[in-house]
Amino acid sequence: MDKIDICCIGHITHDKVVTPKSVVHMAGGTAFYFSNAVSRLEVQYKLVTALAPVDMPSVDDLRAKGIDVTVLPSAHTVFFENIYSGNQDHRTQRVVRQADPFTAKQLQDIDAQTALQRGVVNEVVPHAQALARGVEIATKLAAKPAFYGTAQKQTLNQRLRRRVVEGVPYGMALEGLTAANLAYPQNA
Repeated sequence: MDKIDICCIGHITHDKVVTPKSVVHMAGGTAFYFSNAVSRLEVQYKLVTALAPVDMPSVDDLRAKGIDVTVLPSAHTVFFENIYSGNQDHRTQRVVRQADPFTAKQLQDIDAQTALQRGVVNEVVPHAQALARGVEIATKLAAKPAFYGTAQKQTLNQRLRRRVVEGVPYGMALEGLTAANLAYPQNA
């Protein structure tokens, strides 16, 4: 197996884009747009998504571009209805359906080296040494002042919040540009 440089785990969405001039159904979501953008880079990339069988054509389109996609089963696809007024800077978004959430069990088949490459774990130790290494790490953490654990948790949560705050507008901007391009195509 080739080393994977970037792995995205996220839902491809089914978007209904409503403008004053048209109604368009299309694939969307940050995982979809990110996959399209990353496919232009010289990296080994993999997308793990979950969607209903009826929306598999969007996966087929990504695979046709050479994108490695693993599809987990889901009863539904995330379905967004995006309604734009005459002002394309204004959108009302409604979640019509949600896909099944990702579970740790679905991702358990990842081998240790792949998890290490993808940044899911920080180190890999032989099975026989796992308990001893876990106790060693727990002992070091327990020896630290209680404030350390609180501060570490706040730092991790702050980093996560910052990533969400920084990333969501970019994904929404890509989605809006795509919707505007479909709704208002330029005459060639």
